[in-house]
Parts: sequence; C-alpha cells; structure tokens
Amino acid sequence: MKIEIKHRWIQKVIIAGNYESIKACLEKNRGAYLRGADLRGADLRGIKGYSDSHDIAAEIVRRQDIEVFTEAEWAVIGQISIHRFCWTEIKRRFNKVIPHILQILAEAGFDEYLKDWEEQ
Repeated sequence: MKIEIKHRWIQKVIIAGNYESIKACLEKNRGAYLRGADLRGADLRGIKGYSDSHDIAAEIVRRQDIEVFTEAEWAVIGQISIHRFCWTEIKRRFNKVIPHILQILAEAGFDEYLKDWEEQ
C-alpha cells in the first residue's frame, strides 16, 4: 500500500513509499526525522526502536485519557515535549515522576521507554 507521512502543519511529505503497513514503514525508516509528522490515526502497535523518539511518545501520550496522568505528570510531559530533553536530562530533572508515566505507556503497549529508563 502507498503510505505518506506528512508534516503536521505544512503538509509536506516526510516519508513516502509502498509498504505492507504503517508499522513496516516506520521500521524501514527507523531513525527518520518525524518531528512535526502527523501520526494521528497511524497504527503504532508493534513498532520497534521508538524509545528515542519524542514524536512517538507525544502521540502515545495524546491517545491516553486525560485523567490517566496527574497534573504534575502533565507538567513534566509538557516540558519534555517542548524542550526535547535527552534521557540523561530527563532522569536528572524528573526522576520521581517519570517512572509512573512510563508505566502507563508500557500498559498501553509501548514498553521500550520503560525498558530504556530501567537500563539507564
């Protein structure tokens, strides 16, 4: 099937091609620059190697019910989304809040963030 991933605001095509699925597209383009990509509606189940992607994390978080996270957790999520901190800085700044956020993402089927956190 022909798949196009477009920039969220300007609709410029970031990735395009024929793939078996969205999952296959993302796996083939692992490391692709997805900042600004509109991932709404994309089937993200089963993707691999996403733990360094702020964009995938933002989309997974966006799909959760707002009540799942506390106000303090939403504040941390907002800071990470805006500043795009690396794992070392996230651990330094948010060590007490992040484990619960990552547990929620793991329960939603995206456990790579939690595994990377535990390996740090």
